Amino acid sequence: MSRRVFFVRVADRPGVLYKITSIFRRRNFNIESVAVGSTGAPDESTIIITLDLNDEEADTFARMLRRIIDVYSVEEHPDNGCVIAEPAIIRADAISDELKAKYSLNELMPGYYAYMGDPSKLENLIKELGDNRIKNIIRGGLTAMVMG
Repeated sequence: MSRRVFFVRVADRPGVLYKITSIFRRRNFNIESVAVGSTGAPDESTIIITLDLNDEEADTFARMLRRIIDVYSVEEHPDNGCVIAEPAIIRADAISDELKAKYSLNELMPGYYAYMGDPSKLENLIKELGDNRIKNIIRGGLTAMVMG
């Protein structure tokens, strides 16, 4: 099993994401992350889905996606062929300038910080800050772009 990243171009209308997530339920696939965003084209979105699958499961998932009428295209890439990042907003007690620089944190307003970058670095930041300094954290899930 390995992390797979699927880029699914779809019609931007109600019910499309439900149709896609129904595949997870039917096949008992565990979703690592789902991110949805505009492509810039009218009435079209891209859904980036990250899953841990073997080759056969990845082929099955892609084939099932392609059967959905509102799916325009499906591209599957191994995670080492993508730039992967995770956004987060952190509410915390004052964070030192050293940590802000180390993790490229942007202070949105006093006590609120934005992070965008490598998911493993986000894990390290959370460990460094510790439970007693973090008041709240919202993680946006993995997002990706194909390299090249």
